[in-house]
Amino acid sequence: MTARVLLSQSETGKAWLAQFRSADDMKAAGELLDAMLLLNDNDVADAIRDSIDELANDWQGRGRSLALYAEREFDSGEAYGSLDVPDPTGRVRRRAVSYSGPVKPTRGKMRVGSEGMVAYLISQLVERWPKVLKNHPGPKGIRAKSYLSVRSSS
Repeated sequence: MTARVLLSQSETGKAWLAQFRSADDMKAAGELLDAMLLLNDNDVADAIRDSIDELANDWQGRGRSLALYAEREFDSGEAYGSLDVPDPTGRVRRRAVSYSGPVKPTRGKMRVGSEGMVAYLISQLVERWPKVLKNHPGPKGIRAKSYLSVRSSS
């Protein structure tokens, strides 16, 4: 693995730092640059693929599936809430209820964010692990199957 180059020492970094007048501001900005880690899309895709491959391999043969989703970020504020709703047997279950629905792209703009790359990776991984991974199953499918719940926190 190659040594990490400090962004503050790059030509672009030096040019950016030159805009700061005070030594304190320049020092803080340099520390900010050097704390950043820049990744290209291949590095990110490889890391996601490797992590999900490892998870799928661990769960192979357990009779449970992993449901994978790629979603755009929600608009600011709370995007969903929950309600207690009786199922067909009368048992009360908590269900997520959308306040805003999915984030819609702005008309005339075709921007696809990182969720597009992740959705593509999911489709590749589901082909590799068809008995373990499921691609964007809907709520009815989730309730009918025994899916492993994997949550990430930021």
